[in-house]
Amino acid sequence: EEGLEGEAALSGSAGAEVVSALHLEAVRLTEFVILNVEALRKIVKKMDKQCGTSYQKVFVEKSLKQSPLATKASDQPFNGERARACRRALEELVSPERIQELRSQAMESGGVGLSTKHWSLTRTLVSICCALMAFAMSQNSVPLAKAQRCLGLMIFTVVMWVSEAAPFEATAMLVAPLAAALDVMDGSKEDQAKKLLASVFNESLYLVLSGFTMSSIFSKCQLDCR
Repeated sequence: EEGLEGEAALSGSAGAEVVSALHLEAVRLTEFVILNVEALRKIVKKMDKQCGTSYQKVFVEKSLKQSPLATKASDQPFNGERARACRRALEELVSPERIQELRSQAMESGGVGLSTKHWSLTRTLVSICCALMAFAMSQNSVPLAKAQRCLGLMIFTVVMWVSEAAPFEATAMLVAPLAAALDVMDGSKEDQAKKLLASVFNESLYLVLSGFTMSSIFSKCQLDCR
């Protein structure tokens, strides 16, 4: 009855639009927290592996858990609990049928899965300029030409990601072909391409991606609700 009363109170187009917008924002905020926490953790983990350090545990305990990304006094501080609580509170205001509509709208609007951001030519050009500047400035301090090109590629990728010049998945897919084209590794370009593809795509990753794909299909068709 409370759900029906809430649905009646929000039956107007303005109220329904507000609930839909807030619900979608909560979904995106949840994904933002999970994505960025995992990215930061893996960056430090990779640094520990390459440099022989052990900063990951200290970084998680003293930095991540004290940041706005974490939920205080929670068994799972990095699962976006505050945003999830907002979603649950909004869903309590509407009927079960409306809840399914909101979840479907979130998926169709890009709240779940691939990004729907458009490619920005201006920001891409800015990213290229930043990479060229880094490459030019590194010629006096970095002796190896391959290292200079690798630094330029890293700056380009970071600026593309931070400025949201392209969808995140598109930026990620650019790294491997650009690394092979810029000749940043040892060996022929064919060998470099094979090494890059082997490091990006492997049997375990295909298995995980297959699971995610099947899960997305089930959620899209709402098979889990039938």
